[in-house]
Amino acid sequence: SKVPQNQDDIFKLGMLAKTDWVDARLTRLIYTYNLANSEVYGLRRVYEGIIGQQIVESVRVKDVFDYLGVEENTLTRWMVDSIKPKRKGELNFSEYAHMAVAFSMFGTKELQRFLFGCMDTQDLVYLKREQFAELIEIMTAGIQNPTVWVLQYDKYKDKKLDSLFFRGFCDFCGDYRAVMWGPEQILQ
Repeated sequence: SKVPQNQDDIFKLGMLAKTDWVDARLTRLIYTYNLANSEVYGLRRVYEGIIGQQIVESVRVKDVFDYLGVEENTLTRWMVDSIKPKRKGELNFSEYAHMAVAFSMFGTKELQRFLFGCMDTQDLVYLKREQFAELIEIMTAGIQNPTVWVLQYDKYKDKKLDSLFFRGFCDFCGDYRAVMWGPEQILQ
């Protein structure tokens, strides 16, 4: 029988570990998402394209989203806040990579959970009518008039508790796919 290879060196970073922009956060990200060196260098090329000729090693959040062709709004602020950057309004490379990798891994359900969680700031696991209306307005900002979707609250809420739980929100998003266009466009 074949002897399995030694797994101690599965995360050989090679020359990548010697670069000055690799910090503990980026190393943890590489291990967590099992990133290859080529993927990290690919993220670094995009980041350097955003920085341009600047000397500093951080980039403004606005510049990141401008480069990606995405208008900065509440959704983009939630994305940035979720990775907890060291400085407000700026991202270093490991923070940029964290945001890019984490959100590129989101599927529809994870994106819905993220949006629901961002709106449920008190961790009550449900949304009231006003919160739901605000969330729909945030999700559809600049795309469509959210009035028709906001009126669907009564159809998807829990009748006994007069609250919208995550399952009802998922059902709503499944029935009205267009409400997810804005958030999905940002992820793309």
